[in-house]
Amino acid sequence: MRAARGIAVSTAQRELLGVAEVLLERLGSGLYIHRAAAYWELMLESAEASGESVLDVLSALAAKESVVKLDSSVPVRALFDRVSEKLVGAGVATREDIEAITVGEMTTEELFERLESANEEGGRDIARRLAKAWIQRQGVISGAVMCEAAQDGHDAVVRALMEAGAGGNKANNG
Repeated sequence: MRAARGIAVSTAQRELLGVAEVLLERLGSGLYIHRAAAYWELMLESAEASGESVLDVLSALAAKESVVKLDSSVPVRALFDRVSEKLVGAGVATREDIEAITVGEMTTEELFERLESANEEGGRDIARRLAKAWIQRQGVISGAVMCEAAQDGHDAVVRALMEAGAGGNKANNG
């Protein structure tokens, strides 16, 4: 990663970052969390310098490192939070965009809690948007998720999932 940082944004830098990614995957980025944070920081800088979507890189970071499960003091999570705030502050992304990135990494129980609180805080529209983002991230909504929400009395969750297109087994991406 030191070599990748030392050269300008280019194909060579991307290739070096690709090697770093493979090494982190094989070694386990959880064990090398500071190296993982350095890798993602370089990826974000590279995307910004080359005009690529920083939001897409941030989304990949969230998915690969499971940032929603990490404490804010963990370097990768701190980087995610810092870049998210920067993007929102610059008007490049909204809080809803950032929420949509993280909602896909939630467990069903976490989703239920978040949809319930979103419904209470901002109404059905926010809950529906979050449910749709979760559906798109998960790809498939099984009947079991809907049944679980209904059986546990999560009426707002069932409504949000239905309004977001979770009525069938496949997500409605249209």
